[in-house]
Amino acid sequence: MKINILCSIDKRPSGPNRQLLEYGNYLYLRGHSISVIKPIRRRYPKNKREVIEMKLSEIFHFISGRRVRTIKYLPWIDIKCPVKLIPSINERYIGPADIVFFSMQSSLPLVEKLPERCGKKVMRVCSILYAENITALPENIYIVAISSLIKQTLEKHLNREIFLLLNGVNTKIFNNYEKREKPQTIGMVYYPNNKHKGMEDGFWVMEQIHRSYPSLKFQVVGE
Repeated sequence: MKINILCSIDKRPSGPNRQLLEYGNYLYLRGHSISVIKPIRRRYPKNKREVIEMKLSEIFHFISGRRVRTIKYLPWIDIKCPVKLIPSINERYIGPADIVFFSMQSSLPLVEKLPERCGKKVMRVCSILYAENITALPENIYIVAISSLIKQTLEKHLNREIFLLLNGVNTKIFNNYEKREKPQTIGMVYYPNNKHKGMEDGFWVMEQIHRSYPSLKFQVVGE
């Protein structure tokens, strides 16, 4: 199967892009034809300033080398599948495929315009805030949600079938038994405006654990 995965992959680490690249590596090693693709221009400009900035970025890309380039190395993750840099979300750069997979909501209008030869359009929704405020999505876009909460919210708002693709955890990085040490401090991140993150439940769990392990410290980032 030929799958193109659109993303904003960069030299800097990124949680969502790590998942997409690991997904690409996984499928590639199992014999699928995979390309992870970063478009220079991946959305429409919002104002005149962005029109100029995006045009300058495109011009710089054109004069600095080939229009379609191969990325062979990233400092924060191993690359096994082909990773490409292209000028924009356009059929002449993306090419024919069975599926074009993306998760950048801002890219939706551009992906929607791709012809059928570029593959079925599959959009991954990661944000509950986006799901809560969505009112419509094109019928030719297949939607996958990374959690049951997002799936249920999208189905309620859109009244259509939403597929579930759970957000996986790389156990070689998190919960690695080979490198596990006895913890003295546990770090957590909370954002009070996002109630679905379970901040109140998290602090309750801290209290219960601290009763059994009074020497354990909790380091919290946020408010």
